[in-house]
Amino acid sequence: LSDMLILNPTTNNAFRVGYNRRALYQQSLTANQDWAKQLGIPNVNGGTFPFFNIGYTFAGLSAYQNIGEDFTMQDNFTKVVGKHMFKAGYELLRTRYNATVGALPGGTYNFGGTEAPFTPNTGNTFASFLLGTVSSATFTQSWASWLPRWWSHQWYVQDDWKPFRTVTVNLGLRWSYESPYSTKYNQQSQFDPTVQDPITGRLGAIVHPQAALAKKDLNNFAPRVGLAWNFRPKLVFRSSFGMIHQDVFAWTQNIMFDEYLATASIQAPVGDPRTVFNLSQGPPSFAYQLRSDGSAPYVGSNYSSRTASRWDPNMRMPYVLNWSGGVQWEFSSNWLLDASYQGQSAVGLINSWDMNAIPLNYSTDPTVLNQVYQSVQNYKPYPQFGTINYYSNFGHDTFHSGTLRVEKRYAAGAS
Repeated sequence: LSDMLILNPTTNNAFRVGYNRRALYQQSLTANQDWAKQLGIPNVNGGTFPFFNIGYTFAGLSAYQNIGEDFTMQDNFTKVVGKHMFKAGYELLRTRYNATVGALPGGTYNFGGTEAPFTPNTGNTFASFLLGTVSSATFTQSWASWLPRWWSHQWYVQDDWKPFRTVTVNLGLRWSYESPYSTKYNQQSQFDPTVQDPITGRLGAIVHPQAALAKKDLNNFAPRVGLAWNFRPKLVFRSSFGMIHQDVFAWTQNIMFDEYLATASIQAPVGDPRTVFNLSQGPPSFAYQLRSDGSAPYVGSNYSSRTASRWDPNMRMPYVLNWSGGVQWEFSSNWLLDASYQGQSAVGLINSWDMNAIPLNYSTDPTVLNQVYQSVQNYKPYPQFGTINYYSNFGHDTFHSGTLRVEKRYAAGAS
């Protein structure tokens, strides 16, 4: 919805508001049909079709919903005074998401064979499935939805000035602000290398702060300068420099959301070849481990599969610099020569890297390297975790181009 208000011949104001909603749903035909009970498996949540691992996977589709909404408001004011055209404006952007985390409350059942993620009883996998003898089972339950929220504010002022008939100067300044990463109910995760892990006692743990994951970034001033100079009747020089900030937001779903998917595992002790239960009996009683803040601690001993994420507490908005220069020369009637240069540099782009990787210069001793190779997990900086994605302003790129163009303007039927 937009409105243009002409206040007088030299003054106008343009106002605009907008709303956008994006919704993606996937609903499984087997969802909430209590298929576990229909298949004769008691003591199981009927929210999803059971997931059978019998050398190949046999399961129903997952169900989820992902909804995104944007609200925007813009106001631009223009005033002409003599040789100046002044512009000023403001833009507000409000973005929010609602995404569910995949869960299998109906259970994942592993049977005899090497395909199971846990040490199974020996024998033919499919035969164990026909007998209903389960070697291990895992149940997952989502206890939260991913609900990030962002505010973005931008102010600008600009002056298009013609000091002389042959010269035009453009001057502008923009200020941008984006609220740091946070979620609606502060259900978010952050890897903190200084906190003791309650599971292993080692330094490095997932915490759930009740505040934004980064401090406010208020130093986002972006200048713009332009010049057009017709210094000869048929020769024009043009140049510009500009800076613009890029919103951070989130580039994928469910980031910074570790430990909100609870897991319960049922498996035999190491070395015990017996099955843990029969499908006809259903799994023994189990309960999900939950903390008071609604998060769920890691369950299991395979720490290589335990992932975490760290958001740089000093995260700032990336910015892009653009600059250009060139001349246009009408060297003959209807013939134009255009030579220009364009440059660009993006600074502080958001990238991620695994901060739990073994350093490349760990050792040059073949014996030591062989020991590392035999037990990689034990030599990681944080052996109680697998991948730890560290998100920060690591990225940078540059671009340069030169263009030479000759144009014959349309005349005598040809261009």
